Parts: sequence; structure tokens; C-alpha cells
Amino acid sequence: EVAQRPPGSAVDVGAAPGGWTACLASPAWGCSKVYAVDPGQLDEEVLARPQVQHLQMRWQEAFECLRSAGVRLEVLTCDANIPCDQALDMLMAAGTRLLEPGALVVLTFKNCSRTKCDFEELKAKQLARLSDVCTQIKEVQLIANRKLE
Repeated sequence: EVAQRPPGSAVDVGAAPGGWTACLASPAWGCSKVYAVDPGQLDEEVLARPQVQHLQMRWQEAFECLRSAGVRLEVLTCDANIPCDQALDMLMAAGTRLLEPGALVVLTFKNCSRTKCDFEELKAKQLARLSDVCTQIKEVQLIANRKLE
């Protein structure tokens, strides 16, 4: 789908060290501008890409900077190490003031709950919230290398 309509601008929240940012800036995705948001350091090879701009701050500050500059985004990715309800809060904050209609959104729901049951309950609530603002939702279970992810 992305190859059919190359996106213009993208934001990668929780970008360090730069995996998603590198993907978005690659010829396969073809983003003309990628805002990598993370207070941490990005890999030097990722920073060397001409379309990458590192906003070395938290997402709340970065979104305000992007709004002030009139930036509109066609892709938002978030692999930040935050609970899934906070990831949804971040998406809602981006909302219509930053995201173009039909924007592609990729959120990683991190398991920060004490039990799997608690996480499943929280995730279900967040997916319901997501359905209020997104027209197409696809949930994919990723294999993680940590016990709670």
C-alpha cells in the first residue's frame, strides 16, 4: 500500500536508535521527510540520511514544534517504551492538526501491566478507542525478545 502512494512526511516517536526512522527514509517507503522524535541518540548512519531530522525531545514538545511549523504528516509510527494507553493518548494529541486524512499509523502496544490478563484488558480498551478515530485497524502480534513485550 505504501509503495502505491509514497508518503511525504512521517514522524517516528520513540525513534532511538533509528530502526523505524531508517525504514521510513528508505527507498522502499520513500518518505520525503522523517521527523525522528526521541530524547535519546540516533545511530549516526540514520542521522546521515538527508531526509531525517532528529527532534531530540519528548513527543509532547515535538508535536508542538511540528504544529507551529504547519507540518502535516502522512505516517506516524510509535515504538516508544510507554504503556499502550499513553501511546493512544499520543495519537489523539496528534489528531487532525498533524495527521492528514488517511494517514498510516503504526503503534506498538507495550505490555507494562503486571499480568497478561491486565494487559489484554487494557489493550482491548485501547483498540476500542482506536476504532473511534481510525477506519481500518489491523492488529499484529510481534515476536518480542523480552518477557513482557
